[in-house]
Amino acid sequence: PPAPPRTSAHSPTGAPGSTAIIGHADGAPGTSNDFLAEKVERFIQAHSAQLEAVIFSGDVLNVPSAARWQRLAALSAAVGVPFHVAPGNHDVGIGENANRDVWNQSPFRLSENRNTWITASGFDIYLEDSILTDWQVARHVVEAVSDRVSDNPKILVRHNIIVNEMLPAANSKAGFSGKLPAISEIV
Repeated sequence: PPAPPRTSAHSPTGAPGSTAIIGHADGAPGTSNDFLAEKVERFIQAHSAQLEAVIFSGDVLNVPSAARWQRLAALSAAVGVPFHVAPGNHDVGIGENANRDVWNQSPFRLSENRNTWITASGFDIYLEDSILTDWQVARHVVEAVSDRVSDNPKILVRHNIIVNEMLPAANSKAGFSGKLPAISEIV
């Protein structure tokens, strides 16, 4: 059975707190931050009392390393908010490579099937490693979301866009396999 929704330890009423979903936490394309963008780190620290969870939707670290993933885990512990990551191409690279190896040893790696469920702020949130599927939504992801039995609304968090109509909004096509479904094909 699915886990019951957590209540926020930070909320004086015990009501669920907010969950921040942050993409490209490493900063704007072309920046060379050695950790999170300064604004992202300040936001998390300033709002930690209201946050039940922080979910990164990829490109958390511009140049990942074991030490930087540990630094992110230390920040999570310091602010008392669990962090979760759906990795992006900067985090894990494309294909098998050293960044993927480092990610697989990090405290944020996803479960063995490379995806995982969390419950936060009254939502069931599925974290997907869309780098492994060349941007495509894998059949097992569709099944996992469809089969989830819960009264909570479901959210899919991944790094890459999922439909062709959004392709012009992508800031990069790294790892793109060439074709995405139309909105009408997945609704």
